[in-house]
Order: sequence, then structure tokens, then C-alpha cells
Amino acid sequence: MAINPDYWRKARDEAPIHVQIRLDRRPSPGNSIVSGPIVRIFRDHANTLKLGQEITFEASCHQKQPPTAERGPAILGRQTVSLDLDWLNAAHFLEAYLEPDGNGGYLLSWDQASALLEKTKEPVNPPGGESPYGVLVTEELLRRVASPDSPRSNCWRKLFHR
Repeated sequence: MAINPDYWRKARDEAPIHVQIRLDRRPSPGNSIVSGPIVRIFRDHANTLKLGQEITFEASCHQKQPPTAERGPAILGRQTVSLDLDWLNAAHFLEAYLEPDGNGGYLLSWDQASALLEKTKEPVNPPGGESPYGVLVTEELLRRVASPDSPRSNCWRKLFHR
């Protein structure tokens, strides 16, 4: 049974937290944890978040793998919207809709996260929005990832991280 795309729009409308963070920790294959300080707070219903506060959560992500005869196409196991690891390795910021997990941490609300090169004054992935799935990545970031000069290896990123 397919999930109605309006669930993602509803997640953005109803999430109690909407922030942008500077990505200090990026996911890697097998580890989908991201973290960094909050640089923008668009919504905080409980009024407990502060600019600069370090925040950690799991972001649904995948690594592009071309299908082979043995493996076939990638299947994520549940209907989900996930970010490509190349996008996250090239991104400097992440915009996310979050919910408290009840243990002092945070959960991504229905996979609503956007990979960004720069922080923005206004949300890139606003509540409502045109696309029911939301904005997963900016065009600017896609161009950087597609560039043949793009430094995408983790070693390069660690040495020259901005």
C-alpha cells in the first residue's frame, strides 16, 4: 500500500521543530547520524532550542549504487524519502523538521530534511510547499555534486571542510 504524499506535507505543517543546522557530522554508509549547531530556528513550539546549540538526529540516506544483474535496483525497505550520501557529503547545512523523541533527543519528522550549501534566512522547504515530498536538495548543491571538480571523498572533506 502506497503512502499518500500528503503525509509529508502534513509532517512539515505539524512538526513542532523546524531548524537549519551546520553539518559538522555527516552520515556514512551504515551510519545515518547527523549533527551540528543550530544556525536558524524557524519553529520551536516548546521554545527550548537556542542558536548554536548542538543537535543530533538520524537522517534517512542512501548511497547510489547502479543496479547489477545480481543485486537489482536499490530497495530501501519501506516507503521513505531519503537523501543521497553525495548530497550530504557536499552539503554544509541541513534544514530539518524534527520531533522530540521523549528521551531528550530528536527524530526527523517523516524524512523531511533538505541538503543545503548555504544557510538561508527563509526556509528552503517551507510548510505546505509546492511538492508534497518537500525540497530534498537545492539546485546549487546538485550542480556542485555533478561537477567533475567536486571533492567528494571523506578524506578531502575532512581536510578542507568549511
